[in-house]
Amino acid sequence: MNRPEQTKRVIAIAIVISLTIHIMLACTALLFPLASRSNRLLTVYQRYVLSGPYFTDETVRTSHHLYVGYKSGGKWAGKKDYAQQDFEDYCKAPWRYGKLHLRRYPLYLARRLAQHDQPGEGLCTSPSLMALRKFSEGQWIGQRVDSISFLYSTRTYDVQSSSYSIDTIFSVKCNAR
Repeated sequence: MNRPEQTKRVIAIAIVISLTIHIMLACTALLFPLASRSNRLLTVYQRYVLSGPYFTDETVRTSHHLYVGYKSGGKWAGKKDYAQQDFEDYCKAPWRYGKLHLRRYPLYLARRLAQHDQPGEGLCTSPSLMALRKFSEGQWIGQRVDSISFLYSTRTYDVQSSSYSIDTIFSVKCNAR
């Protein structure tokens, strides 16, 4: 056998062995997820090689919600979780990936507002809240409004009691500009 053929054969054998090991590890990790946590090799394999599952009951416990209410023409509209609506629209049509991104930006602004800005009188003029207001008027409400209110909360699921707890992070109402 000449040198190029021998090299091809060695490469083919290496690929077959690698695929066999990969399939064996994947089957073990998928069929026995709890047992595989005690094995260091399988833990590393699951974390860095095996794709998914991305969301499991054990890992998804807290959801963030941003409720937006607005006053237009002298009347307040009820608060609505537009970000959740965008997520539900994405779930109905997963090929519309942009709907998923529409949810991330306002929640990012709300988290930033909750972490970095001080509550009180100046909250309505903070850059994060002004960006959140502009996004809400442009993407969700579809018009400029007289006043706007935001309620940012988290909902946490307790696995042991099978119940939810709701925590309000901030609530703010900003009047006309």
